[in-house]
Amino acid sequence: MLARERFAWVQLTALVLIFGVYFPVFSMMQGWQPGPTFLQQIGVLSIALGLLAVIVLVDRMRTWFGPERKVKPDERDRLIEYRASAIGYYVLMGGVLYVGCYLPFVATDKWQIVNATLFFVVVAEVVKNGLVVLGYRRGLRG
Repeated sequence: MLARERFAWVQLTALVLIFGVYFPVFSMMQGWQPGPTFLQQIGVLSIALGLLAVIVLVDRMRTWFGPERKVKPDERDRLIEYRASAIGYYVLMGGVLYVGCYLPFVATDKWQIVNATLFFVVVAEVVKNGLVVLGYRRGLRG
């Protein structure tokens, strides 16, 4: 498995697992009486983002100090990354339009906007990394 494909798998798995736990935990916290404090909310967010940063950094360090660091991306690698990034960008822009143009007028809590933004960033990265994995597994067409 190529380092770029492995990184896409690691990031895809980490995003799904970490934020698959973060969003339900945060949702359960909203039902607390009295509601969660700012420190509790930011603490849960920082744990999720910190864990993701550690996982990505460990995988990057493995690539930087491993034998794969001398492998330069070829045309196929660049094309896979370009296509995946382009589609992930459109997903992110759809989310930005929703969060920036609709939510400020209807959100009852500032954390709704924060979590909606985070959700769309995660979805865009999952789409991008999923397409990178598909590009390496199935090949390029057209």
